[in-house]
Amino acid sequence: MEEYEAAIAALDAGDRTLQALKRKDVKSLVDELSDRDTMMCMVFAPDEKQPEDAPGEEEEEQVPDDKSLE
Repeated sequence: MEEYEAAIAALDAGDRTLQALKRKDVKSLVDELSDRDTMMCMVFAPDEKQPEDAPGEEEEEQVPDDKSLE
């Protein structure tokens, strides 16, 4: 704990930042260092069903290979 407090004391930071570090108060530290109120990350998983082609989309022309012509 003494090493942690010494490391904090050596920082060139504002009083509120240092106090948040001493208290290990993550919310206060994020509020002090961040310009944003809230940040979110969302992941949208695709449905199991394949979506139908959207209108106006062109289908790729399928070229048969030589073996399928025999």
